[in-house]
Amino acid sequence: MTDNNIESVKTAQRFDFLSELPENSLDILCAKASRRFLKSGEVLFEQNEPADVMCVVMSGTLGVFVNQAHSKKKRLVALVGKGEVIGEVAIIAGGTRSADVIALRDTDLLRIKRSQFEYLVANHPEIAIPITKILATRLRETTAAPVINIRPKVVSFIAASPKVNAVELANKVAKSVRQNFGQLVHVQGAEADDLDSDKLDQLEDAHDLVILCSSTKDKKWMRGCTRQSDRICLILDSLADIPPELTDEFLKVAHDHQMVDLFILHDNGNVCPRLTQDLLAKVKVNRHFHIRTNEQADWDRWGRIINGRSVGLVLSGGGARAYAHLGVIRALYEANIPIDFVAGTSMGGIIASSIAMGWDIDTMEERIRQCFVATNPLSDYTMPLQGLVRGKKVENLLENNFGSIRISDLWLPFFCVSTNLTNASGHIHDRGELRHALRASISLPGILPPVSTADGVLVDGGVINNLPVIELSRSCHGPIIAVDISRELSLSPSTWKAQIRQPVWQRMLNPPIISLLLRSGTVSGEWQDQQQSDAAHVNLIPPLGSVDIRDWKIYEDTIELGYKYTLEKLETDPCLAELQLP
Repeated sequence: MTDNNIESVKTAQRFDFLSELPENSLDILCAKASRRFLKSGEVLFEQNEPADVMCVVMSGTLGVFVNQAHSKKKRLVALVGKGEVIGEVAIIAGGTRSADVIALRDTDLLRIKRSQFEYLVANHPEIAIPITKILATRLRETTAAPVINIRPKVVSFIAASPKVNAVELANKVAKSVRQNFGQLVHVQGAEADDLDSDKLDQLEDAHDLVILCSSTKDKKWMRGCTRQSDRICLILDSLADIPPELTDEFLKVAHDHQMVDLFILHDNGNVCPRLTQDLLAKVKVNRHFHIRTNEQADWDRWGRIINGRSVGLVLSGGGARAYAHLGVIRALYEANIPIDFVAGTSMGGIIASSIAMGWDIDTMEERIRQCFVATNPLSDYTMPLQGLVRGKKVENLLENNFGSIRISDLWLPFFCVSTNLTNASGHIHDRGELRHALRASISLPGILPPVSTADGVLVDGGVINNLPVIELSRSCHGPIIAVDISRELSLSPSTWKAQIRQPVWQRMLNPPIISLLLRSGTVSGEWQDQQQSDAAHVNLIPPLGSVDIRDWKIYEDTIELGYKYTLEKLETDPCLAELQLP
């Protein structure tokens, strides 16, 4: 056995899947294996190539990328870090690779060929046991959610503005992580510019999270940090110009590997961000976040984001039943459960956007009351050439509440969903003016006229995707709470019969066809709903069977149903309760 592989044995003994092996079996396994070193950005496996090698990550991190529907760009679904295995399915079953695997950091690997493994198993059957356990665990994880694990171990803080002190900011975030999660965090500045893989390996062993700090001016150290990181945080002052260093070729490659986040600092949290969309057109990043420096909640949110523990909230559409979302949100706030990412469809999108605006729950409730209870935005009836109503009242409502704010300027990451009738797909609105996105998301076919854009003819998102959990999981790398207020029966036979038996004058003022179209526009299919629900960490389905989809006047009672239901779930659902901050 070579000295290199003797060291492999000593290192491998610390890994969970190999720790169960007798020492002599471990010696034999490592003697048969070989070592391979990948630089950041190098490809280990390509999709569809023959699968005949398993690798153990001795140090560094690999990223697993899969194809996306309706997109040429691959999606990062998992990080494989130190002590973990990649390619174990190939050892058992052979075949071809199901994904691309790329080194996100400089990575040292122990490689075991299938022929070697088969020989070892034939002579030492005990070696197969830990591999089988890994395979079973990996299959459970991939079945349970579309994203397996994207929790970084080493993160870079790169100051992109002269007034930004990366070490100072990192210490604030590290303090939050320690307090909220009890983790050991190490902050490393440029004084360790000789930091090599071995020293970083020691830091990783001793800490739960390592933050490397640099500035764009110190290009050598910046590249050293980014080459050793699982995630890169570019930090820019909201009033500063974009430094030319942000066009660095290495950062572009990191963006392609979906590793780059932009954090924009705001000293005045009372002034809404502006021109973010123009900034994003110049700087290649995968996600962006607005941080109010005088808000401790934003520092805590930053800590959750870099720790892979951010909390997402998805709100379904469902007409007046969406009032229950407000009760759910109030209960979550009172339980100290944070909300870091929000998304929704139709009325759920409107309420989700209110969270992203930074409104408190009292403001949300009052605005929704004024918009949907005090007035009826669906009462400007017209000749039904495109819809039963003109839609002008709805457009005025959206303009009065959201003005011309763009989605990229919201305090929290947000998107809503509409249905593209042109190409029969869901359309994600994560850019452009918020009011235009919401107008498309609530355009129930037959009621509101569709929205015609360069992308296609858009109608209510509930037609095809009423609960976009999977879509949110692509940006929110932590637990997601899904609130579905359309799952329960909301248009019962008795309700429908009562509506069509009303006097003619009542049916003329409030046509029963509206209930029919509302319900039809929020039924995206049992299979689709179940698939989305399975991807959520927590599913909340308030009991709203008595609330009709167009009961716009039953406001407080519907909110209360959502509120009491969530309080009960906090007592009985450990997955929800564990999201509470200390």
